[in-house]
Amino acid sequence: MKNDIKFYWRLGLRRLPLMLAVAILITSIGVIQALRLPAVYEAEARLLVESPQIADNLLQMTVTTTAGEEIQVISERLITRTNLLEIANEFEVFENYS
Repeated sequence: MKNDIKFYWRLGLRRLPLMLAVAILITSIGVIQALRLPAVYEAEARLLVESPQIADNLLQMTVTTTAGEEIQVISERLITRTNLLEIANEFEVFENYS
């Protein structure tokens, strides 16, 4: 049993330079490829808007909006110049913008 461990240890040490060379080659190819590719960011979000579900007797007393109108209001709040500039500054979209 001891001889087997010694044998495999020596075998591993003998093959170590080749294993390291292959590992370094594969790692360097991966790093070079990662640096050459352009930085691409993609984000996706889904927003589910439903019409409010109110009892019929309360419906007459409240102002109701459709789901489309609610989406329009939310969109107008999110896509304001201030919010878009804050997002652009946070993610450094423009290089020479201050």
